[in-house]
Amino acid sequence: MTPIASALPSLSDQLSLLKKSVNIDSVSIVLLHSFIYPDHELQLQKLCADLDFSQITVSHLTQQSIKIVNRGQTTTASSYLTPSITEYLKSFRAGFDANLSKIPITFMKSDGGLTPISSFEGHQAILSGPAGGFVGYAKTSFRTPTSPPCIGFDMGGTSTDVSRYVGASEASLAHLRVRETVNHLIKTRRQRHAVP
Repeated sequence: MTPIASALPSLSDQLSLLKKSVNIDSVSIVLLHSFIYPDHELQLQKLCADLDFSQITVSHLTQQSIKIVNRGQTTTASSYLTPSITEYLKSFRAGFDANLSKIPITFMKSDGGLTPISSFEGHQAILSGPAGGFVGYAKTSFRTPTSPPCIGFDMGGTSTDVSRYVGASEASLAHLRVRETVNHLIKTRRQRHAVP
């Protein structure tokens, strides 16, 4: 096994060539044990920053999980999507006075939580629409503990999401290629609970 420090010069040459020849500007860094030992990913992150890659996504910060395949897929999705989202948000803010710098803006993530505009990344946006729909109908349709359950139906161009709210979220969607915690959504094909 080669220590990473001795491999960095060769890797630098290869990444530099790749960046120039294929015009790649985003990098995903995923190493096997980085969830517990991130030092090597941090060294590679610095190397990529020195080579002027504009988007560098490291797996130990994107998803702290022992499962490298899921961590790698999430990191790659983030690296691919984040530049587009960042550019969109930049143009969105440019249409307002002082780029909305004096107004706190938050975006809904796939898990239904909110994050500041500066921290919003690609992998957090994948299911933000269905999560937002869930939070919206749960807040506006469910009035008291004796209210009947609310059912949300979100039909898009490529998927359909169904969720149910009874005063609290009932299930967690556990099988996604991109392992974003989605406590509020139940995919129709995974739904195991019958609606009373």
